[in-house]
Amino acid sequence: MKKLTFLFLTILLPMIASADPVLIDGIYYNLYSYNNTAEVTKKTSGYYNGSISIPSSVTFKGNEYTVTSIGYNAFYRSKGLSSVTIPNSVKSIGEDAFSECSKLSSITIPNSVISIGEYAFYGCSGLSAVTIPNSVTSIGDNAFSTTEWYNNKQEGLVYAGKVAYKYKGTMPENTTIYITSDHEKSKVGRAYYEFLRDNSLPETTLVDEQRLRLLMSLPNNQK
Repeated sequence: MKKLTFLFLTILLPMIASADPVLIDGIYYNLYSYNNTAEVTKKTSGYYNGSISIPSSVTFKGNEYTVTSIGYNAFYRSKGLSSVTIPNSVKSIGEDAFSECSKLSSITIPNSVISIGEYAFYGCSGLSAVTIPNSVTSIGDNAFSTTEWYNNKQEGLVYAGKVAYKYKGTMPENTTIYITSDHEKSKVGRAYYEFLRDNSLPETTLVDEQRLRLLMSLPNNQK
């Protein structure tokens, strides 16, 4: 049943979205009439430049659409993009949304955002200031890799807001990592994915609801 529902949505959504991206006040959007939402998308040709302020809603042919997402590749390689303002209506930032925007130096993510996709800010070499609210519960692989913000972090467990984002550097043998109550709502699953990817750790155990603790053990052949 779930597969049928997914197939139905896969076929239906493109039909109820705007046939082509719509340009409104210098920004392109995909418009979805079934729930009156808009997704910021990439330009049909060229790249975005300068300062961009995304509105919380747009109007097209008399209908108002709430801007709820920044889509896949929306600002990808917009090397002339110097700043962007994201409204408090946006819930998700897609994969590669701002990847390789090398001129972008700071970003403030509003507290409406729940998820940030893989490689979202990857390659933003000048990005030194990042504000991530506690509303964010999921951050994809390499979302902030190669940014100045990440490069300036000390080695060890790196948090992005309340998300245990990544372990920077080489994890010593028999390491125990504590995620304190201040980070109770951390996306531990994502942390585990990063550790597993970077350190080949075979097992993760969560204990103690009041003080979450991630116990990491290296494979026997690495001890």
